[in-house]
Amino acid sequence: MLVILLTTALAVTDNNKVCYPNIGFPPYIIGEDTYVRANPGSLVELIKAAFNTNGIKITLYRRPWERCLIDLKSNMAIAIFPSVYIPDERVLRPTRVHQGAR
Repeated sequence: MLVILLTTALAVTDNNKVCYPNIGFPPYIIGEDTYVRANPGSLVELIKAAFNTNGIKITLYRRPWERCLIDLKSNMAIAIFPSVYIPDERVLRPTRVHQGAR
């Protein structure tokens, strides 16, 4: 299940930033740095298409996962992806960490 976390203060502006981790997970997310590539991976393309379909212009950027969480909580980012909620731990983790989980 893909989870995209959105802030409650989602406003359709020209400055909607979406953060995703600087950890590669080919073919879904390409690269291991903070550079957003021209061919960023299939999951990144899917996220871009979802926002574009709904008429929301976004700017993608990459940071360490913890930084993406901070940016989401402080409304610097309107969304972060990919993530999975672990009820027992009550935390959000990047999907790659739990790729072998159920």
